[in-house]
Amino acid sequence: MKKKIYSFIIFSLFIAPVFSQTVHKKFFKPLGKDQTWTVPAGVTQIEVKLWGAGGAGDNYFGTSAIYQNGGGGGFATGIINVTSGEKLTIIVGAGGLPGAGAGAYGGGGGKGCGLGGRGGGRSAIRNSSGTELITAGAGGGGGDFSLDSKSGNGGGGLIGAPSHWLPYDGSPGTQSAGGSGGTQGVGGCTCGSLPGSQFLGGYAKCGDNGFNGSGGGGYYGGGSGTDLGDGAGGGGSSFIPAGGNTIAATNNIPGNTSDPDYRGNAGYGGQKGKPGICGLVVIIYSDNSLISNIQNENAVVARIEKINKATAYPNPAKDVVTINYSAQKNGKHIFEITDIRGRILLHKETNAIQGANHTTLDVSRFVKGIYFINIIKPDKAKESIQINKE
Repeated sequence: MKKKIYSFIIFSLFIAPVFSQTVHKKFFKPLGKDQTWTVPAGVTQIEVKLWGAGGAGDNYFGTSAIYQNGGGGGFATGIINVTSGEKLTIIVGAGGLPGAGAGAYGGGGGKGCGLGGRGGGRSAIRNSSGTELITAGAGGGGGDFSLDSKSGNGGGGLIGAPSHWLPYDGSPGTQSAGGSGGTQGVGGCTCGSLPGSQFLGGYAKCGDNGFNGSGGGGYYGGGSGTDLGDGAGGGGSSFIPAGGNTIAATNNIPGNTSDPDYRGNAGYGGQKGKPGICGLVVIIYSDNSLISNIQNENAVVARIEKINKATAYPNPAKDVVTINYSAQKNGKHIFEITDIRGRILLHKETNAIQGANHTTLDVSRFVKGIYFINIIKPDKAKESIQINKE
């Protein structure tokens, strides 16, 4: 009996510090310039969440406003290894502005003339050597003359959100190259469009009346739209560390707005003639200076939580989405799909067994847009996953 008591005391001495840590959250607001953050003593890992900025809406007088929104910013998250005392550079992207002018802080593309929208700036974190550790791509600027064009193109994703109106819109940035500029198609006329480059959205030159949109900033920026055809700017790509995740915007709606640390309207694309909304950067860390006997317990706990967290694929989904989830015990799990207004569109119940499980949901009848899969567990605890319907 004494041996068991001693074993429990020793176990408690090792484990208690993990659960006694204070979790801190640092929210970085847009200042239009580089910010710095010094890693506190004893901290070796941080969790980060970033939203890129939205692009501005086009202001052409003759078109319905819903077709002229700027693209929304993408979401990126991950765990980053850091060194105590290290100074990180924080970039919180600025929203794109309508009309001609310089590019938005964070790499948004500038514009030479006219009333088209400028792309938003990326949000990012860099280490003390200037290496970009994580990037959330920004939305492209709105550009519109035809009702076939739907808005500026969203940022985020390892490749920015697909362009709405090729070949007039600028293409999205990728992991290795900026998006190409839009073309008129006939004769391959670029007519004022320029490609994006690393960190920078494509500049929108004057080729006609200036109602084209410039590209959003990103790990690689989106290209600008053609001015002869009034194409929108492409969205910038995100960049994530190993094990990270990125969610692209859908039209003017930024990625992962259901996240508990999302604030305000960060990353929304601007409406007709309105600027895009600035991005957001959140750093989450724990006081772990007491950790010495078990290597990096906080990281272990974080990995366990990540393993147990439900996932959905493919995302974006076209017809069927598969949910992988973990059950602590046998029992009924309820799956509900809701729209952004909270209306329940699908309800499914399944009996899960303890451990790993999966189920499928049919989303083929849903229109394109953002939806939420809510998982209600036997103990009434809830978990939510955001999905995009293609």
